[in-house]
Amino acid sequence: DADNKAKEAVKAQGQNIANQKGKCRFVGVYSKEFTKDNCGSCQHGVPMSVTQDMVGGPFYSNESQEEANRLAQEAVEAQGQAYVNKNGTCETDNTDPVWEDSEPLETKCEGGKSYKKQVNTNECYGGADERWVEGGDKVCTWTGTYSKEFTKQCADGGVGSKVTIDQDDVTGGPFTSTVSQEDANSKAQAAVEQQGQALADAQGTCTWTGKASKVFTRNNCGTCQHGSSVTVTQDQVGGPFTSNISQADANKKAQDAVNSQGQAVANKNGDCVADSTTPSWSDTGSTRCDGCTSQKQQRDTNPCSSSHNNTRWVNGGG
Repeated sequence: DADNKAKEAVKAQGQNIANQKGKCRFVGVYSKEFTKDNCGSCQHGVPMSVTQDMVGGPFYSNESQEEANRLAQEAVEAQGQAYVNKNGTCETDNTDPVWEDSEPLETKCEGGKSYKKQVNTNECYGGADERWVEGGDKVCTWTGTYSKEFTKQCADGGVGSKVTIDQDDVTGGPFTSTVSQEDANSKAQAAVEQQGQALADAQGTCTWTGKASKVFTRNNCGTCQHGSSVTVTQDQVGGPFTSNISQADANKKAQDAVNSQGQAVANKNGDCVADSTTPSWSDTGSTRCDGCTSQKQQRDTNPCSSSHNNTRWVNGGG
């Protein structure tokens, strides 16, 4: 009976006591891939994964899993390459030739074709290190090139566009020579010089710039003011106005813009001038006699005068 009581007490309290008095031990885990780097000539290493158990593991910590992993990582990082260099494998490199153009590029003509020299850059190839293959763009027959800028000729002051004419635009090409590139170019130049202006006149465009002006009077002044006259030109209403048709068409565009926008420009840029404040006396038609003197009535009709609508009597009137 006593044994049973002891057994029950241990069963009930044992795990808690173990948790309080016991210690935890963590086992570190880490791996990294290394490539053997001490292979011989024309060989390369095969990648290999190194774990903590290959470099002195296992690694323990009583503090945490992270601390155990750190210890494992430090060992793998420090010893991994040496382990792979000792235990890894080497493979034979590719022995196929790798052909690249010679530097500087060497070319030659043979049988009317261009050939270029290539050299093998793979040290593991056991064959010849040089060869000649078609290519290289070596010219055995020269084709001439030439270009020149011409200006289209225009009437009535029009400005012609620039047109570049080259050997492909003129007739008679291609211009070839078995003598030299300079000789071929000379043939191309002669054709361009002879035909270029006519082609530019046919292909280019003419541009005319319109001109127009009109006098406007500012019409948004206040009471007892009048606007000044303003000459508005095309440059004040969005110009220049151009046309590829004619000078007249360009002028019409300019005039239309001046006509439609000129008043607004005058209202913005014109001056307002004060009207005269001098009374303007006009007979009203009324007369009277002042003693033996005939008098007529006059009224001030100038709205800007301080005596506007006032009347006065002056001698006269018959």
